[in-house]
Amino acid sequence: ADLLHFHIVHEDFLSLHDWIKLAHEKPVVWTWHDPYPMNGHCIHSFACERYQTGCKSCPNLDYYFEIKRDRSFENLAERITAIEKIDPLVIVASEWMHDRILKSQFKKNLRVEVVPFGVNVPAIAEQSRDALKANLNIPKNNIVVGLRADVSSYKGLDLIKQTIEKFSKEYPYCPITFITCHMVEQLSDYANLYQVIDLGWVGGDEIHQYYSIMDFFLMPSRAESFGMMAIEAMMNGVHPLVTYGTALESLTADSSDELVSLPNQERYYELFVKSILNVGYYRKQRLSLALQAREKYSSEVFMSKLTNLYSKEYARFHTLRHTA
Repeated sequence: ADLLHFHIVHEDFLSLHDWIKLAHEKPVVWTWHDPYPMNGHCIHSFACERYQTGCKSCPNLDYYFEIKRDRSFENLAERITAIEKIDPLVIVASEWMHDRILKSQFKKNLRVEVVPFGVNVPAIAEQSRDALKANLNIPKNNIVVGLRADVSSYKGLDLIKQTIEKFSKEYPYCPITFITCHMVEQLSDYANLYQVIDLGWVGGDEIHQYYSIMDFFLMPSRAESFGMMAIEAMMNGVHPLVTYGTALESLTADSSDELVSLPNQERYYELFVKSILNVGYYRKQRLSLALQAREKYSSEVFMSKLTNLYSKEYARFHTLRHTA
């Protein structure tokens, strides 16, 4: 290979020493999909700021990846040394990730580029929204709300359920269809009041046909380094309902400042109700939202930026070798 591009190398298969061996005498581009490389052991540290000073005395040994003995400080120090040896060009997908790096132990000795991930631009649906809704037996006038039914602590499904629970008491017969992807039967408690369609896991570009009939996409993530599903939703003109504190805040700014809420149950419920009761307004914004998202986050834009960085990094590496 002329150049190596690392992605998520911190699962169960490679050690720090493997990283260094793989990168020996090669230019390396490394996409940091999440904050793990700058933390002592966890993938996402949530509100913890110890990563800024070296992860001393970790209070959350149960965070993924769970550890029994606190070696976070040593782990981070070893990781910093390894990454210095590799000397990668680090790519992050959001300004939120870049800001964390600037606050981390890497702030002085890391080359970083912000390159948002790209998504295949969905083709214009041959069928109208009404026809697609009819195919799923969704009543024509129903408000369609999508969400990822993931029970992990990261994606905020518990907050979504709390919101629907309260909404079901105050608006029990509102004409809403909930479309879930990933896990099934997570909203079965509300199937007697609202239409619930569980898609299960949807792969590839097939997901776009479901986005195209949604009005809102619920994404109150507690940890999000980019927000791919928010981008997919916006490319189809769907307004994501997100929360402060992750990359989603700036990512969805074009959607509307009004559609951002603090990550607590009461505020998110208020956001949900306001959006549902004003669905007509947000439907009028669909086209402009989709065009903005497609211009900024298409796969063509992403690949153009990436190949340009490959060329620059390859040239830099060989210039340094020639000088040495």
